[in-house]
Amino acid sequence: MPSTFKELKQIAQTRKRKLGNNTYLVVRDDGGYGVRFHDTQVVVHYPDRVVLNSGGWYTRSTKLRFNQYSDIRVYSKAGVWYAYDNYGTEKNFAYTDELTFFSWRAIQLAAYSLIENRRPGKSN
Repeated sequence: MPSTFKELKQIAQTRKRKLGNNTYLVVRDDGGYGVRFHDTQVVVHYPDRVVLNSGGWYTRSTKLRFNQYSDIRVYSKAGVWYAYDNYGTEKNFAYTDELTFFSWRAIQLAAYSLIENRRPGKSN
């Protein structure tokens, strides 16, 4: 599975856009490459960062797409989603939509208080 900006860029240069079941490559106007699952771009790769977005769909299939099409690993524990990069930093971050990993360092863009108390499937 393509999981880097470079790999997705190579695929974008071909006519192939289907990556998997209900999963497609999207060439974005902002220079990024998105992985669309159903109607949501769940992973967007840029040269300097990766952005994850569940679109509100906290499902096993969404987590699977995160894990297949990025080097970020997302897992759940006691109903809470966590993410970490796959490069051995051993730092886990509470998952929130638009979670952005810049050069393998996570920067969470949502307010800390919302992240700390967030449980997938519940609205705050």
